[in-house]
Amino acid sequence: MQEVPAGRASIQGGYSDVYGFLYGSSISEPNFMGTGKYLSIGFQNSQYQKNYSINYKNPYYTTGGLQRGFLIYYSRIKPDAKFNLTSYLENGYGADVTYGYFVSERNSIMFGYGLEDITISHVDIPNAAPSMLAFLGTTNGVQNTNVNYNEFKLIAEWVYNGLDRAIFPTKGFYRGLDLEVGVPLFKSSLNYYLATYSVKYYQPLGHKFILNVLTTFGYGEKFYHNRLPFFKNFFSGGIGSIPAFAPNSLGPKNRYPLGSDFSAIGGNLETIFGVHLILPQLNQKVRTAIVFDAGNVFQVPRFPGDIAIPARGGASDPEANIRPQIIQDDKFSIKNLRPSLGFAVEWYTSFAPIDFTLAFPLNRRVGDNFQAFQFTFVVS
Repeated sequence: MQEVPAGRASIQGGYSDVYGFLYGSSISEPNFMGTGKYLSIGFQNSQYQKNYSINYKNPYYTTGGLQRGFLIYYSRIKPDAKFNLTSYLENGYGADVTYGYFVSERNSIMFGYGLEDITISHVDIPNAAPSMLAFLGTTNGVQNTNVNYNEFKLIAEWVYNGLDRAIFPTKGFYRGLDLEVGVPLFKSSLNYYLATYSVKYYQPLGHKFILNVLTTFGYGEKFYHNRLPFFKNFFSGGIGSIPAFAPNSLGPKNRYPLGSDFSAIGGNLETIFGVHLILPQLNQKVRTAIVFDAGNVFQVPRFPGDIAIPARGGASDPEANIRPQIIQDDKFSIKNLRPSLGFAVEWYTSFAPIDFTLAFPLNRRVGDNFQAFQFTFVVS
């Protein structure tokens, strides 16, 4: 019998085009008090988000292979113009209970439930989209800017991992389905559902070329009133979704009349599709590829208040020149996807994994935010 190695302390740091500079630290013990159970305490901070968590997992909850875990957390999310988002503050704390099971060597499932207290505050009303303000509601005719929600959620996940390796796969399938349902258990509960399905496929082509096809489809909706909470919306653009477009910049957005700035609204429908030709490796730690990606996010159905905002002021609406203008609130269709073509590099250095892309849009529209070079890295 061999004892599991002792605990580990780590420090993380890095940079992301989406979240700016980030840092964190964690202490983990894979054999807590000699029981074989896992315990981790850590935090991750960035300019966009702060997370503090305690994670406990029992991989031997039953003799049949069922695992059980507990997660206690606090998060603080502060979207603002630096990230192409409307400014507001989201504070949340809660706890999740999860169960996991390996159906087979490559198939695993997870299910569970959680409670979370969420407070939305410091909303930038002048620059907020009508759909955001409508969701927050009014009290005695006054716009709400500080709203509390008590969320009870059900979560589930299915993963099939048929890839031949974790780093730089060369063949195989990966499929994943994530579900999240907000149950109206309390008067202030959020009621919605979110589903995300993703696929990755790798196929050798000969002469050390590899075809990589990937797709992600996400959809969410609120029960009863047909509106997903705006802070659950999908956002897209940048590395990991559609290179050549600025992070969070795709889909409907506010264009500010006095300048070129904007804030993304996001949407309840996300579509991403990619075809990558992986080139022969000249170095075991570097992978390069020619990448074609296409996708967008949409409001389905579109919020009437967002559609009604005119593109410019006139005699019939003189206030249009001093408020945000909703643009690119497109209907879902193939022609409204945003494709890009470029070159990507993944580099696993001894210092940190680094991703680079140099890409250009193939269907650039008025209002799109072009960003040719993008990169991200994380040190641990």
